[in-house]
Amino acid sequence: MTRHATALVLFFDLCLTASPCGAADEAEATAAIRLASQQYLAALERGDRAGVAAFWTERGDLIDSRGHCTKGRVLAAQIPVGKLPGGAPKMSIDSLREVTPEVVIEDGRVQWPAVGDTEAQLVRYTAVWVRQGGKWLLDSVRESAADPNTHEARLQALSWLIGDWIGEEGGPAIEMSCQWSLDRHFLLREVRTKSPSGELSISQRIGWDPASGQIKSWTFDSEGGHGTGVWSRDDERWLVSATGVLPDGRPATTRNSYSLSDTGELVWESHESSIAGAPGPAHKVRLVRKSARSSDRQDSPRR
Repeated sequence: MTRHATALVLFFDLCLTASPCGAADEAEATAAIRLASQQYLAALERGDRAGVAAFWTERGDLIDSRGHCTKGRVLAAQIPVGKLPGGAPKMSIDSLREVTPEVVIEDGRVQWPAVGDTEAQLVRYTAVWVRQGGKWLLDSVRESAADPNTHEARLQALSWLIGDWIGEEGGPAIEMSCQWSLDRHFLLREVRTKSPSGELSISQRIGWDPASGQIKSWTFDSEGGHGTGVWSRDDERWLVSATGVLPDGRPATTRNSYSLSDTGELVWESHESSIAGAPGPAHKVRLVRKSARSSDRQDSPRR
């Protein structure tokens, strides 16, 4: 199944989180589109291709970022039963605007997960919703490739870190959250740990350094320590060479790795660490998504 075919999933799900544009009639239109989204997703989960096709106008079409044009109802016939390869894409809305009482334009971004040898990809889109016979339908979807040189695009390969994570049962008491900054130039991580010696919180900002042409991270802990790291990809994992200063002034270095296991666990390992020139301890921590913990650790797609 092609990526532009699975784009059918996007434009309905996006509206579930859309914000009203302000006026009462616009809020009513937004609520109706949200309802259409929920009904569409239910049809998708059932594998009801006819039901999905019914959410497109007769002439509705999608033009993907490569310029390929396909009728929406034709795309509906290509929807597979079951999970999408690589998992569901991440979506965000930039604007939702009512043009007339019968037409709403939605602009946003779609982040496709990495699948096999294919890198994660950021795509921008514009979707046109029209009201026909009392129903909101998709009449047009236009995709465009995002500029690969933006800070956001350069960080897409690390976007699988986004979410709330917790230490695997039986492991250390650790929680981690990761999200985009408001300007989407950085990934923001917050880590909280508990041990017999007390609690520690760590704040980290991961971003593209245009001066060095590398992904870097800047880290600060609640006791006064700080450090920087350089990120590089090594096949299925990310390596981070970090240097820093401990709260008592001693210098420290470490080489960390981050990877996602076949069962959706985030595996963090610390190698070759040193404190003031003396070898430091090695660590290996496994984290699972909080949603997976609450649902008996359902398998997550590998990125």
